[in-house]
Amino acid sequence: MWWRPVPVIVPSAVTGLAMAVSLDKGQQLSLLRLDGEIGVTSAAEIKTSLLEALSAGKETRIDLAHATDLDVTAMQLLWAARQAFSVSGIKLALANPVPDPILSELRDMGFESFPLSVAETEVHS
Repeated sequence: MWWRPVPVIVPSAVTGLAMAVSLDKGQQLSLLRLDGEIGVTSAAEIKTSLLEALSAGKETRIDLAHATDLDVTAMQLLWAARQAFSVSGIKLALANPVPDPILSELRDMGFESFPLSVAETEVHS
């Protein structure tokens, strides 16, 4: 098949599925946590959090440990964030490895790699 149907993302208020975007700004780095289904319904919140982290000027890590779904909108935001942070000279990395189900789904969407790598040092809460 030369095309792949794109899943429709229904807002969590309708499905009852939890999604959360939270930004914790520490003294040395910021941690952006993405939980649940991450996609078009949370895009504005993700963008705002990424811009806030970028303006803080500190290394930022993204935690996907509790993400259950990442759609193409979220991937586009992460690719754009990687570029913006790089241009600004600020490190942006994953706090932990991407969950296998999400990696598999991304490969199915045609992504050959994830836009960010895992940070070399651990985040201490």
